[in-house]
Amino acid sequence: MNHFIGKNDYIMALDIGSTKICCLIAKIHTDGRMQIVADGYAQSKGITNGNITQINDAVPAIQDAICSAENKIDKRIHNVVVNVSSPAMKSNFATATIEMDDAHTITSSDVRRLIDTAVTSIDLKGQEIIHQIPLSFVLDGQGNISQPVGLSGNKLSVTMLIISVPLGQIKMLSAALERCHLNVVGKVATPYASALAVLSEEEKQMGATVLDLGGDNTGIAIFSNGYLRYADNLKLGGSLITKDLSQILKIPFFQAEKITNTRPFKDVIIHGLIRDKNGLKMSKSLGNGIDPMDMIEEYGADSLRYYLCTDCALGTDLRFDVDKVKSTWNFINKLWNASRYVLMNIENLNNFEINYETLSLEDKWILTEYNQLVKDVNKHMDKYEQGIVISKLIDFTWSKFCDWYIECSKNNIYSEDELVKNKTINILIYLLDGVLKLFHPFIPFVTEYIYQELPNHSESIMIEKYPEYSNSLNFKDASKFNKIIEMIKSIRNL
Repeated sequence: MNHFIGKNDYIMALDIGSTKICCLIAKIHTDGRMQIVADGYAQSKGITNGNITQINDAVPAIQDAICSAENKIDKRIHNVVVNVSSPAMKSNFATATIEMDDAHTITSSDVRRLIDTAVTSIDLKGQEIIHQIPLSFVLDGQGNISQPVGLSGNKLSVTMLIISVPLGQIKMLSAALERCHLNVVGKVATPYASALAVLSEEEKQMGATVLDLGGDNTGIAIFSNGYLRYADNLKLGGSLITKDLSQILKIPFFQAEKITNTRPFKDVIIHGLIRDKNGLKMSKSLGNGIDPMDMIEEYGADSLRYYLCTDCALGTDLRFDVDKVKSTWNFINKLWNASRYVLMNIENLNNFEINYETLSLEDKWILTEYNQLVKDVNKHMDKYEQGIVISKLIDFTWSKFCDWYIECSKNNIYSEDELVKNKTINILIYLLDGVLKLFHPFIPFVTEYIYQELPNHSESIMIEKYPEYSNSLNFKDASKFNKIIEMIKSIRNL
């Protein structure tokens, strides 16, 4: 390319895709730096799978993209580097060896002759070479030589990667660009260009695979030890999904395109692997796999689901432990029993409103603790910290609701004072309703079943509003009950 372009000149890069055509214009400074000064885009026409199929439609589309970029700098650009994309792209390895006189100093002419020998060693009939990349040289048995010029030896070998595309596609592309009055100074395989744009030198050295999802094609470029090792185009792209959607839903293509252009999710959680108890990957050969249907049969779907959510922190793998599934079953059983206790005491209750004027200290305490729980759960749910959410739900349900408030409520429930009795039952219903809604994302089946037993329930807990924090449920003197709890615990430990 440098043979055709001078310093302080301009060059154009053209990416002709199946759905859009992109144009970039760069200025080449005297020190060799390139600065992008303009860009342009146009919708593709007459192009299928990255290949020009209708030249009369494709040329105006290419010109639109070029003009939109040139107009921004008020200059006409003639030199262009164009991408080449084709499902018929081939990646071939070629090797060759040449022998020289004793103590011969390798020259650039020797390397050129060696590369030409390697290229002619493979059958490229009907193909045009886009890239010929020397991967490694071997001189007199010494390998991993990147640049042999200047070294001395008798026998020089090379291993090369040759990327080629059908000659007919190149001729069609050249004809279209000629109609646009462009001088093609370079061609680059689209997957190769995509990889060079995103990979650092370290990533290329360590090894990386780049997938470039386009409209009709998906480009693949594989690097290792700093060099491209493979490039290809798969006949699979985003527009194929749109076409399938159009056929399945029996709607016009433009309507299906609107659906695919709508972002379905704002966030996506990528969880870790489920390993066995010793941290090994589950596999048939090791015989350490777990059949989830067996777990569901013995402990229920909610117990398994709840355990997987409990022990699966973001970014970490989970070590599957059947004993922990049993523990989650025990907790769900605890929640079930607490629900039975509440439901068995609401038979003759007609008014389900809480009288906040007659709250006792333990009432204020549990409502304040529940309100804080709702605040914490919503905060951590927004951060997808489900392990922390479940930990707080267990602590409140087991240690506060069941162990303390339900125990304190028994005197009031069996009280002869109907106001005290009804107030306590209404608080129990309110708390159970809220706890079930908080647990529902993790224990859907049990919570739905219990919820349907509650008075004034809706069609499904699934469509109920998730609990929200309320300033009115923060009682200043509620913390006094914590002192009573500490006193009772101290007495028990005597």
